[in-house]
Amino acid sequence: GGRITTWKKRWKKRWCVLDGDLCVLRYFDKEGGKLKGEINLGENCGEVRAVDYKKGEFCFCIYTTTRTWRFRSETAADLQQWIKDIKNVIDVSKSNLVTEDDFEKLKLIGRGGLGKLYLVRNKKHPQTQYAMKVISKAK
Repeated sequence: GGRITTWKKRWKKRWCVLDGDLCVLRYFDKEGGKLKGEINLGENCGEVRAVDYKKGEFCFCIYTTTRTWRFRSETAADLQQWIKDIKNVIDVSKSNLVTEDDFEKLKLIGRGGLGKLYLVRNKKHPQTQYAMKVISKAK
């Protein structure tokens, strides 16, 4: 964790903790303080990069599909370290995405108004079976 500043209408200091296992950046009002929010760095996160913003030094943005998050670190070294660590979490989360192609369909279990339900086997772990619902986007 470390202290970085967030921008809304003005810069506010926040204590941030990057959880690589859950692909989440949590921010608190102070170290050990109240959770103020979190950013999902998983599949809805586009990128993170350094930016020039409101005359602030050492600024960076995290771009998601729903929002742009603006931060400012205290030093150039901190800026580079935060960007590097966040990019690593994003890269790992994208490499762990599961798609329909990761499974072998064993049999059709049922049909519904929105799609089909299959019994499937994970190709990487063939001993594990799941139920997978495939939803038709056309409806």
